[in-house]
Amino acid sequence: MAAENNVLITMIAHTTDGNEKDTTETIYPGKGYEKDGCYYVFYDEVDPEDAKVTKASLRIRPRHIDIRKKGAVNTQMVFIPGQCTETEYQTPYGKFILTVDTKRAEIRKREKEIDVELDYRLSWGGAQAIRNQMKIKVAEL
Repeated sequence: MAAENNVLITMIAHTTDGNEKDTTETIYPGKGYEKDGCYYVFYDEVDPEDAKVTKASLRIRPRHIDIRKKGAVNTQMVFIPGQCTETEYQTPYGKFILTVDTKRAEIRKREKEIDVELDYRLSWGGAQAIRNQMKIKVAEL
């Protein structure tokens, strides 16, 4: 990716909470570009229940990734392999502190595509950590 391009972002998330497992897949149109060795991707998330929009962005670096959201949800989650990071997560229902324990973050770049695989645990308020595995594909259109 060089200049700003139209992209398609596909996210597949597998969540394990105790014995309960869930898989979701979402696809967003967006824009993306490369600058100083980082890949920036911008897209809108629309809540299916109330149609509120959250502006979202990905900053994909060679060894880790940041996900920022601003709107109905506000947060900045940082995924660095082998590290725990904390972030505020604000929703219309309240604000809490999330702990993100990243086990793995693999980033593969191809000519017109970037693939990210994340394996991480999320916890908040002393609750048991929930395991998450996420695949993100950013493809130029």
